[in-house]
Amino acid sequence: MSYRLARTAHFLTIDVTGWHRDPVVAQALRNGVAGSFAARDESVVDRVVDELAAADARATFFVDATVAVAAKTLARRLVGAGHEVGVLGTYDGDDWDEFRDDARSGRAVLEDQTGLQVRGFRSPSGARNGGPWRFDVLVEEGFEYDSSRTAGYIQSFVCGSGTLIEVPLTPGTALRYSTYAQLRGVLESRTRAAMPSVVAFSTWEMDVDQPKVRLPMLASIRHYGGRRAAGDRLHRMLTDFRFDAIAHRLTDLSQSAPQTFAA
Repeated sequence: MSYRLARTAHFLTIDVTGWHRDPVVAQALRNGVAGSFAARDESVVDRVVDELAAADARATFFVDATVAVAAKTLARRLVGAGHEVGVLGTYDGDDWDEFRDDARSGRAVLEDQTGLQVRGFRSPSGARNGGPWRFDVLVEEGFEYDSSRTAGYIQSFVCGSGTLIEVPLTPGTALRYSTYAQLRGVLESRTRAAMPSVVAFSTWEMDVDQPKVRLPMLASIRHYGGRRAAGDRLHRMLTDFRFDAIAHRLTDLSQSAPQTFAA
């Protein structure tokens, strides 16, 4: 039986990025493993957008700039469908200038394609819990929020350059690794507490036909496992809970999020 808990709108976030961006695959490719780099993300995005439309839900799509350049109309189509686009960074090191250039160039691509201000940023998976200096850089580059960290609650970080809202991913909501009962339990708990969850997945995690790369057994299970189940869990989650884009609720978040001084 289907039900819909409507008091709290949660945040659904999708990283629009190629299968080769998963660190275990990227390492294999650096070691000389050949593979096709054909863009596959648009078809996954189209399926997800259809699911969202059927559920009257909105989401934030963090778009890798290389995907945006290859699929020139993708960001504009997402905005036209009522969703938000944010920058998905590709740099995972600790060089401030490299990080700044990555964030700035990604934002320029998306703003040029959509004609709208891009307000949010997410680091690649290899840098999800990087140092607070990143907050300073993001504020200086005009971002209003970051959704990179993998634990914690929504906070307003005060740093030397200004204030940045941090919207971290919610533990226990990985579509490929959590059962639907576990997912539902987390979202129900957050709904009762009137605290939005942040669910995240990458487009390649829904791509059941992506190219195969020879990986160590455990790495292969981690990368390729659970892709079909993830699609089913997404469908059930959209049926049972309300979802919105982060930017659509950013004013409320900025007013209600506890203030923390970045150290």
